[in-house]
Amino acid sequence: MPIYIYTECDYEIVPPMPEWGSLPLDIYLLEQWDAPYPENKTAEEHRRRLVRQFIGLGVPGREPYHQRAQSAPLQPTESQIETILRPLRPDSLRRYAAYVGSEEEGLWLRTCYDPEKEDTHKSLFNDFAYHNDAIGYHSLVPDDKELFVDLDVAGLLEIFPERVTNEREIENTEKRERELLEIFEREEEDEISLSDLELDPAVFAWHYWFYHAACVVIHLFVEDKKALDDWKVLDVPLDDCGNVVRQFRQDEQSASCDGSWYSGGWKELFRWAGDIREIGPAYLPGGVRVLSQGYSKIRVQSLPTRAPEVWQGLGCFHSSDVWSFGVTGPIFGAKDKIVENLTEAWCIAKIRRLVGPIGPPISNRDYEEEFLIAEHLESSTFTHPDTGLETPFIEVGSLREELEKLPGPKISPELLDLIEFLLVVDHRKRPTAAEALQHPYLQSLEVAEYNITSISLTYNTF
Repeated sequence: MPIYIYTECDYEIVPPMPEWGSLPLDIYLLEQWDAPYPENKTAEEHRRRLVRQFIGLGVPGREPYHQRAQSAPLQPTESQIETILRPLRPDSLRRYAAYVGSEEEGLWLRTCYDPEKEDTHKSLFNDFAYHNDAIGYHSLVPDDKELFVDLDVAGLLEIFPERVTNEREIENTEKRERELLEIFEREEEDEISLSDLELDPAVFAWHYWFYHAACVVIHLFVEDKKALDDWKVLDVPLDDCGNVVRQFRQDEQSASCDGSWYSGGWKELFRWAGDIREIGPAYLPGGVRVLSQGYSKIRVQSLPTRAPEVWQGLGCFHSSDVWSFGVTGPIFGAKDKIVENLTEAWCIAKIRRLVGPIGPPISNRDYEEEFLIAEHLESSTFTHPDTGLETPFIEVGSLREELEKLPGPKISPELLDLIEFLLVVDHRKRPTAAEALQHPYLQSLEVAEYNITSISLTYNTF
C-alpha cells in the first residue's frame, strides 16, 4: 500500500475513491491540457508542469476550482481519464487525494528503504510517532518503496499535491499579508534595510519568524537515510504554494507536533532556533516570498522588468523572472513618460500596447486606479504643445515592431521569436526557465562558451 492513515484503531481506514472529474486538480488538468503552452517533450512532463502550476496558484487562485468541484464537477470521457488523469498516480494514491483529516497533524514521508535498516525504521517511527506524537492520529504516512524511495518534496507534490492544495483558509492568507506589511512598516520606521539583516543570518531568521510561521499550512516529517543514521528526522513546513518555509532536524523529544500544532507551540522553533541556512529558497533575500504573493505596498522587480502578474498584485513567481529575462529595457519602463506622477500607470499602458491586454488587478483601490488610468493613457491623445497635433500618449506599437526599430545591428528572427516566447502575459502559461533554455535560439549558441545546458534548475527541493 503506497499510503495509509496512521490511527489508533485496530482496523484500516480507507477513504472512498473520488469520482473522475470531481477533484479540483482534475478540473484544472482537464481544462488546461490543450491550452497553448510551450511545447513539452512528453505528456508526463506536460502533466507535471500543470500540477506545479496548480500548486503555484495558492489558496486564492485555487478556490474557484474547489467551488466547482463541489457544485459542478466535470464528466471526463474515458479517453480523458486514461490519457490525462490516470497516468498522474496509482489509483491507490488517488484514493487519499480528497482526504482532509490530516493537514493539521502533518505527514510522515519515508524515503529510505535500505533493507539493512528496516529494524531501525520501525524503532524510529515508533519513538517519534507513537511515543512522542510527532504526527497525530489520522495523519497520512506515504510508505512505498516503488513510489517514494529517495523522493524529495517537489517529487511528492507532483504526484500528491493535495497535502498543500486542500488548504482553503483565505483568512490565513490575509493574516500573513498583514504580518509582512507590519514588518515592512517597522523596517521603514527604524530605517532597517534587507542588506543589514543579511549580515547576521540568525538575525534575519528571527526578524521574519512570525511571517514565516504565518505562511505554514502543513509540515512534513521526512524519514531519510540521515534520519535513520542520526535519529533526527527532517521537519519541512510548507506554504500554500508548496514552497519550503524552513527545514531543520529534530530528535524525538523536540518533534512533538500533534498537540503543539493546535497551541502554536511549534512556532517557538521559528522564533528561537535556527538561522538563514534553514530558510527555504522562496523566503531568502530575493525569493518570491520575501515579498508577499498577494497585495502589499511594495512591489518587487524594477519598473522596466516588472511582470504583468506583479502589476496586477497577484504576486511574484518563478515565471516572473522569466518575463524579466525577456524584457528589452529601452522599450519597457517609463523613460519616455510625459505625464508626472503616473509612472506605474504609464508602464502598465505600455505593456498593454506592446504585448496585449492584462487581466484586471486584485480588488484594491490603488491598483484598480492605476489600471483605469493606464487604459485611458493607452487609448487617448493630447494636443502636442510644439506641433499642435493630436498625439497619442503611448506611441509604441507592437513588441515585434518596436524590436525591429531598435538602433544597432538588426535583431535576428530567431531572437525575436525567443523574446516573444518568453513574454507571455499569463504567468501560468509562460515557459519555465528549463523550457526557455530549450528554445532553438539558445540551443544554437556556443554551449562551450555559454555553458547553457549545464545550468542546474531546482524546484522546492531540500
